[in-house]
Amino acid sequence: RRVHGGVDRHSMAKQILVLGGAGALGRSLISKFTKASWTAINVDIGANSDASQNILINDNVSAKDLVAALQPRLGQPGGFRAIVNAAGGWVGGKVGDADFFDGYERMWKQNVQSSVIAAHLASRLLTARGLLVLTGAFSATLPTPDMIAYGITKAAVHQLARSLATDGLSQPARVVALLPHVIDTPANRQGMPGADFSNWTPPEHIAAKVFQWADGSTPEGTFVDVVTKQGATSFTKVELYSS
Repeated sequence: RRVHGGVDRHSMAKQILVLGGAGALGRSLISKFTKASWTAINVDIGANSDASQNILINDNVSAKDLVAALQPRLGQPGGFRAIVNAAGGWVGGKVGDADFFDGYERMWKQNVQSSVIAAHLASRLLTARGLLVLTGAFSATLPTPDMIAYGITKAAVHQLARSLATDGLSQPARVVALLPHVIDTPANRQGMPGADFSNWTPPEHIAAKVFQWADGSTPEGTFVDVVTKQGATSFTKVELYSS
């Protein structure tokens, strides 16, 4: 059954909300969960035909207005076992570039604002001990002078995850920030055609791990380094901050 517009309240047992469910990572997540008989809801500017339900949004409105429009369409509190922010973007460039602020504003909306919206929705809609997954970046744990807008916005996602994991949500929850190196997407292949794709992480590998967590297994930690070598992917806890 496919529903466009609002949550199907007859199917509340196993639900996941994916922000950015029409992108490469989001599509893998939607596919993995629907094949396991979960209700997988896509929130994005574009539809995903594999999703159980699509809620299409206008990303040109404020975060406040976007959330106000979303919440009445997502059902009652405690309806989701997992919420994942698979939205995001990348841009290169230095802080002194003439077009720096164009890229910065885009990165803020795609990386930070999407994560904050996911966190806000999680605080209201997750079940107790539910799962919230944000997409950070391993590169943002290091200096990023040649892609500074990307680096500072992904670092902000890491800080958000750290705060949420320390009683930052309104109910007990499991919070994970993924730290992938390079996800193997069509856009990344187009941008780096000469790279060794065997060391890039297939989005299906991430989707499989998120499914394990959502289905009850314990995440490796709040910050999880995602490394692929010769097609094999590992997920390892890392400590980004001293206690």
